[in-house]
Amino acid sequence: MTAVEAMHRVAEPSRSGKGRKVCRVGLIIMGVLSCILTQGVDAQIGPPDMSVERGGFYKLSAVAGLSESQLWAVGWNSLVRFDGAGWVLEHSFPADQEWTRLEAGESAIYGIGHLCNLLEIRDKLHVVHTIPNTCHLHDLSIISDGDVWLAGGDATDKKSHIVRWKDGKSQDVVVPDVGQITAIYMNNDLTGWAFGPRGILKGADGEWKIHQPGLLNQYSIRAIDASSPNDIWAVGGTSMFDSDNVQLILHYDGQQWSVWRQWDRHHEGSHRRLNDIAMFDDGTGWAVGDGFDIF
Repeated sequence: MTAVEAMHRVAEPSRSGKGRKVCRVGLIIMGVLSCILTQGVDAQIGPPDMSVERGGFYKLSAVAGLSESQLWAVGWNSLVRFDGAGWVLEHSFPADQEWTRLEAGESAIYGIGHLCNLLEIRDKLHVVHTIPNTCHLHDLSIISDGDVWLAGGDATDKKSHIVRWKDGKSQDVVVPDVGQITAIYMNNDLTGWAFGPRGILKGADGEWKIHQPGLLNQYSIRAIDASSPNDIWAVGGTSMFDSDNVQLILHYDGQQWSVWRQWDRHHEGSHRRLNDIAMFDDGTGWAVGDGFDIF
């Protein structure tokens, strides 16, 4: 399957209600191609309804949407919006504010970045909320609009931090320390999963405990998604900061996590870490990563 076919497949609506996230992953792939083509000429690829637009924006890293005409993208210090005809710069943030992830809820979009901030977008308005006691946010999981779980850690002590942001207020969640949390996925407000460099955390009935000690070893998980509570997938690589690593997919079958597949960088091409995953109700899904890899 070609990259164009994969992008077309990823952008298809999801039967599981996860269509927004799937759309986000597909658009990220197109955004990567857009960055490349910006250095050259305008181009159209694949089917007639799929094109690459030269936006002129610098280092956009994530995109999410509530509909085809309500799309937002973020990057180093930019917030851009698709107005139905093209992409326009909506706001420029201070130079040190780099946004790295966006997720869409029912009527709002939330984003995080390298500072202790949560970006909330509703209609055409955006608000930046300061999250205390957490210097780096790496991932987020939306329960509902106004109820967002944030994961990261402190830049100094490297300890685990999970924060629940609900109804405009943040609340620290008590969790065992497994290092800076790099990925989080919440099934509901009482159960979920979080990954750090020193272990997996399982949240059940509001209490978090270390699950399957020793499984992660040197692995760093970047993203989690599920087709059901007993069919959960996590992707990443050997190190969050090491560019010379392998790709990894973990699977949870309702009882335990296991390594579903691992690629050694010395085989099957120049593989790097996987960065995101989107799953459908039927158990199929897509994962994307460095080196133009799509699975």
